[in-house]
Amino acid sequence: MAERFVTVRQQGLETLRPFYDGEYVNTRMTEIRKSINYIRENWHLYDHFLSTLETLMGKTVTASSDPDLAARMTSLLTSRRDWAESVSEVDEDDCFDVIRVYTSPEGYRHIFSVVNAIFRKDESTKSEELIRSAVFLVELLNIDLYNYCLKYPQHDNFQGVVYRGMGVTKEDLKRFQELFRKPLPQRYISVPLGLMSSTLDPKVAERCAAKCLSETEDFEPLIMKIHVIELKPEYLQFYREKFPTSVVTGICAVNVEEIACHKEEREVILRGPFFQVLGLDEGAKIAGRRSHVLEMVMLNSNRDHVTSVRLGHLEPEARQLFGNMVAVTRSEYCVNYCREHELVEDENGYQAILDEKMAHLKSTMPNA
Repeated sequence: MAERFVTVRQQGLETLRPFYDGEYVNTRMTEIRKSINYIRENWHLYDHFLSTLETLMGKTVTASSDPDLAARMTSLLTSRRDWAESVSEVDEDDCFDVIRVYTSPEGYRHIFSVVNAIFRKDESTKSEELIRSAVFLVELLNIDLYNYCLKYPQHDNFQGVVYRGMGVTKEDLKRFQELFRKPLPQRYISVPLGLMSSTLDPKVAERCAAKCLSETEDFEPLIMKIHVIELKPEYLQFYREKFPTSVVTGICAVNVEEIACHKEEREVILRGPFFQVLGLDEGAKIAGRRSHVLEMVMLNSNRDHVTSVRLGHLEPEARQLFGNMVAVTRSEYCVNYCREHELVEDENGYQAILDEKMAHLKSTMPNA
């Protein structure tokens, strides 16, 4: 079972966070955004970024015993990639090697697990070179995901329910439980720019969790049940009309099962997801132990495209507008979820949040 599906933490929360929550999400994103902007504004330094990335990854990256995978890893570290502006700009021979390497067990182990660890370490942002290399690699994956959706539009704007099986320590499970007891505005988690594999098949997630338990007796099984939703279409249209040069993508959730290394895993890549926690309940037994199901919602839409750095003085206004649109869309979903599950107190709380966010949105979009 691929390692990217079975998050297991062997270090304490203080050194390697499974997620950031509350105020730390915004703080962390602010720190990482500096590197995102630097990479995009200095794309002419592409060769330097590649060289630094290769140094970080080490020589084992291209030394795979699988010739096909070794070739893809070499391609990742030698080929030039860029955001396509139309389908005609997507190379007909493009095999989307970055996606394929990510979905391979060996590629994940040697490359992407390193990057995910960097994004989960508080101190990593203190090293500009380290965080820039990690951001650059994710940018290469962003480009592959974007161009893949551009070439195959049936994979764009993914919506649905996906699952992720995990093994967590009792301390981490307790932290999830404490998170769910926090006030509604604080019930969210994220690993800014981090990558997360999920599956359309809950049985795959359960097998992944069981694998964790077979390796370490102290872990508890946790299943993430994630509702992926789209930004309201009328909001997206308004944003595009107001900021026509700013591209909104759906690459926060992309179904890659057709080109993944193991198609049977039915993989959906979640990129830099921001989760609003909806519930934490007991689930079925996995390997003889009672599991917990962490139910959450996220949006598939983001402004994470190279055009975001070209807005100049309009960038703060665009970011605020998009943020309000996301908040309203997410809050409406939460209200309806709570109503359906008869969670009256939470429904009232989310309705109050929705009213507040809607007031902010209407100051810019009167017909919202």
